[in-house]
Amino acid sequence: MLKINKILFPIDFTENSLKILPYMTSVAETYKSMICLLHVAPDVNYWGIQYLPPYPPLEEAQKKILESAEKTMDDVCEKHLKSYPDLQRKIVSGEPSYEILKTIDFENVDLVIIGTHGRKGLDTIFGSVAENVLKNSSVPVLSINPYKSKKTDWKINKILFPIDFTENISKILPYVLWASENFKSAICLVHVIDDTFKFGQAYSLAWDKKKIAKEAENAMDKICEKELQGCPNFQRKIVFGDPGPTILKTIESENIDLVIMGTHGRRGLEHTLFGSVAENVVKRSTVPVLTINPYTYK
Repeated sequence: MLKINKILFPIDFTENSLKILPYMTSVAETYKSMICLLHVAPDVNYWGIQYLPPYPPLEEAQKKILESAEKTMDDVCEKHLKSYPDLQRKIVSGEPSYEILKTIDFENVDLVIIGTHGRKGLDTIFGSVAENVLKNSSVPVLSINPYKSKKTDWKINKILFPIDFTENISKILPYVLWASENFKSAICLVHVIDDTFKFGQAYSLAWDKKKIAKEAENAMDKICEKELQGCPNFQRKIVFGDPGPTILKTIESENIDLVIMGTHGRRGLEHTLFGSVAENVVKRSTVPVLTINPYTYK
């Protein structure tokens, strides 16, 4: 049985962090999880010469940054998390993605909840921090785009599981079933047959649309019969299209509340698949996306 005993929430004290807090508290309440707040402050030693006189000495500047972070952390906890006694807080200085990944292992974290920061000129933040965490985390990561998210009262009535029929299904499907059971949610399985030929196909070498659709139906039948017999409320879809945009379109047309998908991570597919499908969905989804890297997760 999957458990979420501890949630890591990297917080940068911006307005975006406060937008994501309700998602984090919703999960913490559902699973009675400990919350670990992590703020990674800038390390002034990284800039070095920029802080030479007439600027304050490096040690003094670093001390002031950490003191300011402590005060802001106090304010956030007092205002938004006063009712959560099982709360741990950490303030460190360094490179954000490195410190987040280190904390995941050091603190025995079970789930990371992070903002993508997404649009409005902040794509580079996603590229440097959230993307790095998503691709390398040893635990699932729940990503929320604060500029795209529409809901303030998060209820998970329907879960979307984009399925690709690879061996990675066995590592990701348990999270889908676990979330469905705990949140009493319906499941929508969608398999997108890529007819844009960006990545090639895992079906017949000859492009026969009917035959490929039949192969996909057979594969879906096997998954449903083997894994979803005990699931009372699920639907299945097989569609042709560009995987990323098709998944995003399905989120809207099916009124999805949560997407659960694999990053596909390593073994030569890191840049191609993550960069085009999972990253596209995470950055542009209007609902939270739970990603699992099948090659790095514990």
